[in-house]
Amino acid sequence: MTSQIAIFNPLGVAVASDTVTTLTTEGGVKTTNNAEKMWPLVGGHLVVVAVSGSVNSNGIHSRLLIAEWNRSLNDPMASLQDYAESFSTWLSREENLIPIDSEIGELHYYLNNHYYYIRAQVIEEAQELPEEEIPRVFKEHTELGLEYLKSLPLFEGVSDEADAELLAKRGIDLDDKIDYIFKDFPGLDEVRELLKESAPLILSRAQPMPNDTDLAFIGFGSSEHFAQSIKLTCRGRYGGHARVAMGDPFGASATNSSGSIQTFAQSDAIFGFIRGAQHQVLDQAFEFTWDFVVSQFENSDDGVAKAREVIDGMRKHVHDYMFESFAAPLLDTVGALNLKDAADLAESLVGIQAMRANASPEPPGVGGFIESLIIDRFDGIRWVKQLPR
Repeated sequence: MTSQIAIFNPLGVAVASDTVTTLTTEGGVKTTNNAEKMWPLVGGHLVVVAVSGSVNSNGIHSRLLIAEWNRSLNDPMASLQDYAESFSTWLSREENLIPIDSEIGELHYYLNNHYYYIRAQVIEEAQELPEEEIPRVFKEHTELGLEYLKSLPLFEGVSDEADAELLAKRGIDLDDKIDYIFKDFPGLDEVRELLKESAPLILSRAQPMPNDTDLAFIGFGSSEHFAQSIKLTCRGRYGGHARVAMGDPFGASATNSSGSIQTFAQSDAIFGFIRGAQHQVLDQAFEFTWDFVVSQFENSDDGVAKAREVIDGMRKHVHDYMFESFAAPLLDTVGALNLKDAADLAESLVGIQAMRANASPEPPGVGGFIESLIIDRFDGIRWVKQLPR
């Protein structure tokens, strides 16, 4: 995992990132230190790209993809969104760097992800059912999976029909895959066509996947006076199209003199500090209060409605208090900081997340050396702390 943060104010932006990388392999989970996760563009561009999630896309390290795309750029672009769109277009057109075998591997991965999920759901539910009920459960989960896929948006520039043709072109034998994954499942013949109908939608529809790469483009376009960030979630490239989802711009603006903060990947401890309380703790309090209030009105026809009114009012009061007492004063302070102090704050907040990760019973996914840099329109990109070269 990763923890990264961008702190914006009217002067520019400070960015900080941890340098721990966690890799999941067949041999288990491996964690390495001193991995660079943010890379300033060269050639006069006031943009840094920070990576979180999977470090590889199509089996290729994101650093190489960003470097090769950077080599294709000429003059600075007008907006940060232009940079994100340029990367997506470049990735779609790049054929030499991404081999066909890599695309085929991507296709198998996403198909397996969906089919094995259905398999797990059926096995879990079937444990408490007689065998004759399993075909019904199998069909229900297959239909639910297909309906879910149909509800998802298409990746831009692709279609279900084109990805159906892609499966045939790349020689993906769906029957063979389905027979292998659902071997000995009763009722398979009845749902086979539904499973095959789902296949192109698995590829063409945007949804979170475990190996997604999140690329945060942070900085200035040539016509932008205030720093921005845009997150591009990248599944990879296959069928001649980069499968990406672009977020909305976020950052400083002319209408607000206070600062703003954007985090990437792990951020629960960071926002617990900013808001003055952890959401997990608050949820425990809300759940306890909900159960208590419902019990007091259990003989009332509108008991649940009254309980919901109490909880909704409590949530609003607590969230308003946290913002007014903790978040707003901090953001006002951030708005007045010089960028070096903003970078120190960014480093400290990533450090808070690292401490939380180290205190967790799970293997720590955040930590190591914390890199930081600042970007403004006066002096460009400057490292504050950088891994030794």
